[in-house]
Amino acid sequence: MAKESREIKITPKAKIMLDWFSLTKFLILDIITYMAKTKAAGSTRLGRDSLPKYLGVKLYDGQKAGPGQIIVRQRGSKFLAGKNVRRGKDDTLYAVKEGLVKFTTKRKKNFNNSQRIAKVVNVV
Repeated sequence: MAKESREIKITPKAKIMLDWFSLTKFLILDIITYMAKTKAAGSTRLGRDSLPKYLGVKLYDGQKAGPGQIIVRQRGSKFLAGKNVRRGKDDTLYAVKEGLVKFTTKRKKNFNNSQRIAKVVNVV
């Protein structure tokens, strides 16, 4: 069976309508995108999460540390820097000399004369 080919005849009225649509389609698209920016069903203002910071102890008691090697990444002073250990500007503790990591405790006096037991990191 042979396929029938059909020609589409465009009447002058249809041509005017097509021309009108081609001129106004940009306006219609602007309206549609404007409306799409409004809050739709199922959207939420929550759901954003920050990247992980990978904080914590990197070298444990008895492990070998080289100069410049990070021992503890922290926020604040949960761990204090002891012998051959320095504190970076983001409170990271790193080794100054090569040696073994040792953790000890120390009584630390706060500003209001209360005491807390603080962990001290040494490289010996």
